[in-house]
Amino acid sequence: MQIISVSGGKGGTGKTFVAVNLALYLATKKKNVLLMDCDVENPNTNILLGKTDLSEFESAEISHFVPKFDENKCTKCGKCAQVCRPHAIFQIINQIPLLMQNLCTSCELCYRVCPDDAIIPSYEPLGKIYLKTIRVQDTSLDLMVGELSVGQVQAVKILERMYKKLEKLNATHKYDYIITDSAPGAHCDVEFVIKQSKYVLCVTEPTPFGIHDLKRILELSNIVQRNTFVIMNRATITDYPLNNLEKDHNTHIIASIPYDLQIMESYAQGIPFLFYKLAEEKSSSKIAIESIGQFVVQKEKSTYD
Repeated sequence: MQIISVSGGKGGTGKTFVAVNLALYLATKKKNVLLMDCDVENPNTNILLGKTDLSEFESAEISHFVPKFDENKCTKCGKCAQVCRPHAIFQIINQIPLLMQNLCTSCELCYRVCPDDAIIPSYEPLGKIYLKTIRVQDTSLDLMVGELSVGQVQAVKILERMYKKLEKLNATHKYDYIITDSAPGAHCDVEFVIKQSKYVLCVTEPTPFGIHDLKRILELSNIVQRNTFVIMNRATITDYPLNNLEKDHNTHIIASIPYDLQIMESYAQGIPFLFYKLAEEKSSSKIAIESIGQFVVQKEKSTYD
């Protein structure tokens, strides 16, 4: 099993587009593939696969621990606030503690150390995990989607549950490839996903914003010691200079996908680009997508040679 993370720094560079079509390419080669949508605040891989309704998927509710304080039992000793590492529990001397829920990591340590049983363990909905086998023409793959509930902030908790689910699934499915579509940015959610992967495919575009945020992902990947490879999407929209990008960040541009109206058409029709207008001669964009899949397959072969 190889876990490959598709990331991008800046939002809107086409990382989901690359992740979906890469997963489908590998599936056309008779590989057993799981695509994981790890952008839990705004998942949309299902839409690119033509499945707009998540209610059709098998789903599991995810809940998380939230401490409640029993004012009749609390002696205001302050031990819960003392052990709370993210400082989610705030206490004024001789007052009942207050919970700042957005900081709480649900570790339950406050509940375990309270000497007066004054903390009531409660559990609130955090989000959902969806799972479905998707069939596109004669090709199928499994899709797992994580979704954080509106108003919740602990995206990493959803990701942790997704990877636990992956362990159970892989025990029976024996996946050849896991393709993960990460959230935009270079924050803790993205770091978590990158750390689980063997290497990272960084999708960007030749614009000042695109290259700026690409460098953030390259730096983050270097910190967590993961090799990176760059995919330049919409490569023909500008001639923005890349200078010494590859040399300075020890990476390589493995594919350049030109701007292509057919990609927009496939988006609008809900058809994965790899399967769009198959009867026509392959465009340079489709050849570039296939070259990414060929790179991944060849990299696996070189790993085992």
